[in-house]
Amino acid sequence: MIFVLSLLILNISLYASSTELYLSEENSSSIDKKIRAFADEHNYTIALKKENSIEVYFDTSELTLSTQNGFVKYQLESEALAQNLTRLKPSLTKSKKIKKSYKESVLYLSKNKTLLSYPVKHYHTIKSIEEKHSLLSLIKRANREDFMSKLKVNGIEHPLRLKYLFKISKSTQNYQLLYSNKNKISIVVNHIGFELIEKDIITIENITPIEITKELNLTEIENNPYLFYLNNIIQEHPYFITKVKYPYLVELLNAIFISLFLILFFYIFSTLFFINFSKKTL
Repeated sequence: MIFVLSLLILNISLYASSTELYLSEENSSSIDKKIRAFADEHNYTIALKKENSIEVYFDTSELTLSTQNGFVKYQLESEALAQNLTRLKPSLTKSKKIKKSYKESVLYLSKNKTLLSYPVKHYHTIKSIEEKHSLLSLIKRANREDFMSKLKVNGIEHPLRLKYLFKISKSTQNYQLLYSNKNKISIVVNHIGFELIEKDIITIENITPIEITKELNLTEIENNPYLFYLNNIIQEHPYFITKVKYPYLVELLNAIFISLFLILFFYIFSTLFFINFSKKTL
């Protein structure tokens, strides 16, 4: 059992640091047309896997994970797998096999570029202080201690200080371009929606060969998605970091601002009321 578990961890722990991440200015429909045109020109068969996911990112108030080029996130995925075999057998066009499933996990990318995945379980009872935490409570009890020990080894001495930062929704199309069941090209297209900013972006991963990157007008960006999302949020909300680092101070300033606004409003209203009342009594 221990050997099997070790083998499982080995399979999921090597982060694809060589994965290239690109930003596209085009929409999903335009990218889909260009990929299909490329496949048709080079006689590839397309197998398409579609996924929808929600990712919730956590970090300390000091943003320790961002300085380590790592991340911690809760991820909920739902998939619909559709095999498009029109090039091999046109008769199968209308008979696509679709399989749906759902998966929850907590992923941790440490500063040594090791990606660890932890299973999620929802408990109905509270047995420790960790189970009052919005992230730690999600990790299966048997795996929670390992998760916290990994954080401590990597400089996060108090895992309970991890806090919610932001959430994104992601619609993913994973294209597998096949030729004679030997050569394969993988292209992952992500349509990303932010909780905190009013814009959607398109990113592309694992794209080969280089010819199609030219056709899609791509710009290479950070290969750590957390840093890319965080930078986008900071650009739209310059005070986001201050709010994360000093939440109580920001709340206090907001309370003071609202109080001053109400005092000013009451002063103006009472002054106008007094002037109008004075005119009527004269």
